Amino acid sequence: MRRTDWKLIIGLIILISSCDKEWEGKRYTEEPTIQLIDVDWKRYYQGSQRSSSRDSIEITIAWQDGNSDLGMSYRDSDTSSLYAPFELVRDDEGQPVYFDSETDIYNCRDFAFPIGLSPLIIGSDTITDTVRVIRNKYVANFHISVLYEDEGEFVERDFMAEYCRFPLGGRFPRISPLTTETTVVNDGSPFTIVQESPWSGIMTFTIFTSITEESRDNHPFAKGPLKFRVHINDRALNESNIVESEPISPRPIGW
Repeated sequence: MRRTDWKLIIGLIILISSCDKEWEGKRYTEEPTIQLIDVDWKRYYQGSQRSSSRDSIEITIAWQDGNSDLGMSYRDSDTSSLYAPFELVRDDEGQPVYFDSETDIYNCRDFAFPIGLSPLIIGSDTITDTVRVIRNKYVANFHISVLYEDEGEFVERDFMAEYCRFPLGGRFPRISPLTTETTVVNDGSPFTIVQESPWSGIMTFTIFTSITEESRDNHPFAKGPLKFRVHINDRALNESNIVESEPISPRPIGW
């Protein structure tokens, strides 16, 4: 009985995964590529009554990636600083730079602070006060920009400045490099992934939203036509091409 040479097999897998892939006559590169399939605003009805509590916008793309390194788990942030939400700004002595109420003007982009009684743990630093940071967009791997019509042109909305939060998007789960038949992945996150091969598939990101007559003046999705601009990145931080939707106009109850 011959022994299985696992070192050789693992080496071959690594060698194959480092090359461009061909699947059913198609060739894929290590940089992910995407194609926009649909942006669909779904209105939820409970019987004959409109309810905004479960309205949603679904963004669906097709993806391809030659070395199957798409997707992240939240454990990845614990093992690599590549995916950490931010890094500390340090002074000349290597110490964190804290917020100075006499010289600084607070904003959500440049500062972070502990929430509740728990300190911020950033690398080997324990932060107990407001500190200056550099935000890292690669905390997510599915990136969405929202564009609004302004005097006939579509301009990007700054969610960090207006709402003190990261742009829309998130972190879709790891894609299996071993799948050879169609597989559906829905782990309870906003993402549903239909994996067609080790290197291609379809992904839907769901944005749950509620727009009412009372909230429409302040709701980010109720101020006229909007577009969505989307791209993704892999774990090596290779970014895909950018796709952009046609305008859509979500409407609140009664419109």
